[in-house]
Amino acid sequence: MFERTQAKMILTGRNAGQFLQEAMGKQRAFAGGIYTKITCDESGTPRLYELFPAAAAADESGYTGECFIDFRGGKPVHNTEVFRGTGVRLLQEAMYYPVCMFDELGSFDMIVPEFMEALRQYIYTGPPCLMHLLSLSEGELMRRRLGLSLKYTAQLAKLQEELKKADGVLLLDTDKISERKRKRLLDIWQERYL
Repeated sequence: MFERTQAKMILTGRNAGQFLQEAMGKQRAFAGGIYTKITCDESGTPRLYELFPAAAAADESGYTGECFIDFRGGKPVHNTEVFRGTGVRLLQEAMYYPVCMFDELGSFDMIVPEFMEALRQYIYTGPPCLMHLLSLSEGELMRRRLGLSLKYTAQLAKLQEELKKADGVLLLDTDKISERKRKRLLDIWQERYL
C-alpha cells in the first residue's frame, strides 16, 4: 500500500458503502454518479434494491428510484433494463461533474453490456470518484441469492482485475487494511478532490 491516493478510489469489503458515504459527507448532494438504496426487512435482510442519482444519497426527496431487484414476493424479480437506460445515462452525466460517487455497484449491472461499456469509459476518462464495488465474496453471495450463473462472478472478478491495473485507480479492500490506513487514504482523497 502506498501513501498517495488515486483519483478513483474503489472500495470493497464490509462497510465499504458506509465508509464512502462518510467520506463524501455533504458533498453527496452535489456529486454525479449512482446511489443504490437497499431496503431491508425487520430482520435486516435486503428486500428491495433501487437505483437513484448519487445526489439522492444526501436527500431522497425529489427523486424517484427505479427498482432493479425485488425480493418482497420471496423469489427475486429483477429488471436489468434499469441499467441499460438510467444506469448508462447516469454514468454519461457523471462525466460533467467535478466529483462522483457510486454506491454500490456489482449486482445486475455486471451482466448488462451497455452499462459495463459506459462504466469502463467512465473509469478511464471520468472525473475523480469514490466507488463501492461488491467484493468477490459479496458477489458470490449475490450470485447464489439471485440464481445467476458463474459468468456473473467471473465478470465481477474480471472488472476487479482491470481496475487493479488501471492508471489513476486504487482498488482498496477495506477488510484487508487497518482502519488507520483506510482513514488516512480517504482523508488524502478528500483533501485533493472535495
